[in-house]
Amino acid sequence: MSRKRKVLLIVAGAVVALFIILLILAKLLITEERVRNTLLPVAEGALSRKVTLGPVDISLFTGISINDLVVRNRDDSADFISSEKLVLRYSLLSLLMFRVDIDEFSLIKPKVEIIRNRDGSFNFSDLVESSDDISRGEGDGNLNEASSIDLQIDSVGIRDGELLFIDKTAEGKPVRHRISKFNLQSEKISPRNIFPVEMNADWNGSRLALKGTVDPGKPGVDLSASFNKLNFQVVGGFQDEKIKANLKLPKTSFKDIRSSIPKDYSPFEGASAQKGHVTLDIDLHDDVV
Repeated sequence: MSRKRKVLLIVAGAVVALFIILLILAKLLITEERVRNTLLPVAEGALSRKVTLGPVDISLFTGISINDLVVRNRDDSADFISSEKLVLRYSLLSLLMFRVDIDEFSLIKPKVEIIRNRDGSFNFSDLVESSDDISRGEGDGNLNEASSIDLQIDSVGIRDGELLFIDKTAEGKPVRHRISKFNLQSEKISPRNIFPVEMNADWNGSRLALKGTVDPGKPGVDLSASFNKLNFQVVGGFQDEKIKANLKLPKTSFKDIRSSIPKDYSPFEGASAQKGHVTLDIDLHDDVV
């Protein structure tokens, strides 16, 4: 055997041995308990809320899976956010090349409960205030560095999600709005490129759906949306701190409009049936609230 071949075999053996050592160290050092002890204090400190995790599956080379994630309300009265499973899969090779390529980010059966209190505040108002402090420069000074990270997410999915909105400002009993069977799918998400998005859900028994593209550079959207028998086209976004968009409703019969609006919200309840059709083409140009 030539000396050159011997050297190559030695180098290859050393690489394999190093790889095996890294695997062993990863198993010993990156444990569920270590991840839990590291992640929970950071999450609870950032959110000012109690956070609990179920079983955590960890793979150094492919990603992490968290089961039974729960974020409580600030007063610990109920769950604010929960998810049966959170999956984050990444490319280790891209991390070694100083890129962040996420292969998959998925939420399975997430639930969010939004509460509007009688004083008009929400159960997430403190989080918005913290975000405003950071945007004014009162928080971490590394935001500009973070925004320059080369990030791409190949697949984002939400399966069978639920959103409950409870409005306590209404007279009498609180008004409850429930969005269920929420499913969202998107791919090739990047802060620099246009990417597709598709969503469908039920709102208090009515069917919602949208499909189109999002342009984070403007930012703006080009979406086809439907609500029961109503179909809309929405194009526009934010420009110069203003909402600039166009909303179109093609020729639609009053019969379809009436049947598409839930009875609890319909302005037609008790009115005689209307005949004819309506077409809408609305330009929106308003300040961002």
